[in-house]
Amino acid sequence: MSNPRYAIYFAPSPESVLWKTGSAWLGRDAYTGEHLPNLTARAESIVSDPAHYGFHATFKPPFHIAAEKSEDELLTHCQRFSVAQSGFYIPGIQVAKLGNFVALRPTKNIDQLGQLAAVCVKEFDKFRAAPSENELANRRQIGLTPRQAEYLLQWGYPYVMEEFRFHMTLTGTLNTELQDHMLSVLKELFFDIVDQPVAVDAITLFIQPDRETPFSVLERFSFSN
Repeated sequence: MSNPRYAIYFAPSPESVLWKTGSAWLGRDAYTGEHLPNLTARAESIVSDPAHYGFHATFKPPFHIAAEKSEDELLTHCQRFSVAQSGFYIPGIQVAKLGNFVALRPTKNIDQLGQLAAVCVKEFDKFRAAPSENELANRRQIGLTPRQAEYLLQWGYPYVMEEFRFHMTLTGTLNTELQDHMLSVLKELFFDIVDQPVAVDAITLFIQPDRETPFSVLERFSFSN
């Protein structure tokens, strides 16, 4: 029996240049499910992990739905939540290293991003089933600070609240030399997009039917204004 996971993500409008460029780089459009040609010969192995999740930034990390909740209830709650929100802009984005991978990051800190992510984590937690011991153990293997370990138990994910860093992942884990190379490649690819404002005007509900199947867009919910 399928045991889907859901996630509340930021995903740019499917008509935007940012979405089209990011999806082309990852080789997959999570709105349409279309597989796109790899932009470089080495891209497939470099992007296989982020492509599985789709081009996005995380607000509410992936979760199995609680037994007493349903997908229809989640969709309804997304709609109610979104109409109570007001949109804003990220003044600009940049290609940057984050840990051992490369991602798109805001050019400066935007308090509204952290606030929106924190609200999503809290607001949708009623729909989250508790993670299994195996899932918790896998998270702990990467090495967590005491605060991150606390958040893992409380929210099912360690990188929330003040640990949250808005980013749109472009590569998997890379060694230092390859990070530097991909940083150069991706700065050129996103040259016309970086430093341009990005509208945060919706939340997008993604679904993953099972662990082998990539995440795809279930529905995008626009903010009221």
